Amino acid sequence: MHSAIYQGVINHRRNDAVQHQFQYPIFMVYLDLDEQEEFFRLSPWWSRERFNWASFRRRDYLQPQQTDLKQAVADEILRQTGEHFRGQVRVLSHFRYLGIGFNPATFYFCFADGELRYLVTEVTNTPWLERHCYVLKFAAGADAQQFVTRKQFHVSPFLPMDMEYHWKIHAPGEQLNLYISNYQDQQMVFSAGLRLQRLPATARNLNRTLLQFPMESLKTITGIYWQALRLKLKGAEFYQHSKPVEDQSL
Repeated sequence: MHSAIYQGVINHRRNDAVQHQFQYPIFMVYLDLDEQEEFFRLSPWWSRERFNWASFRRRDYLQPQQTDLKQAVADEILRQTGEHFRGQVRVLSHFRYLGIGFNPATFYFCFADGELRYLVTEVTNTPWLERHCYVLKFAAGADAQQFVTRKQFHVSPFLPMDMEYHWKIHAPGEQLNLYISNYQDQQMVFSAGLRLQRLPATARNLNRTLLQFPMESLKTITGIYWQALRLKLKGAEFYQHSKPVEDQSL
């Protein structure tokens, strides 16, 4: 089974006039959309489209929700690149836990013929709950690659829009490492990273993970507001909400 649990840490660091950093333990579900039937049979505490300790809801992901999620990812790739994608889509995200769900970023790893071809990153901001996708195309045979894109979407009110994102992405394996840095005037002012370790999708691992992280989504939401309060108290500059800039695909 390609589906798995990934556990590790997430870290954020500011390098501008306001110094600020934090690190939290985290887990995310890595779900192959072709393996849903098999995955959700593993544990009675995990389910699709109904309330449970852990639940996967189609409406929490790429819209329109009437479209099959795998097809919605392919449609987004076509919209941004003009290319047709056919293959496997594996989603790295938070599910809903006891009905509460929020994904600051959902990562759709898109494979064809055993190779990573695209990464679609769906970003959701808070409190506006708007969504925006970045589509990154991997070179043939590349297991790790770096990209540069313009910032296109307002996420944090403590960072301006005139920035570049520098991405460093490794294809999921026994480890999953993903790093994003914000550059302004060729200076790195912010960085975030995921460093995760793979756990096979078994009933034991799924249930143990829920005991370790019983309310992961609530922790994510409260963490966002707690760190925002800390930045405000440190005097970080506040930027008004901006409309997304024109899409850019690579």
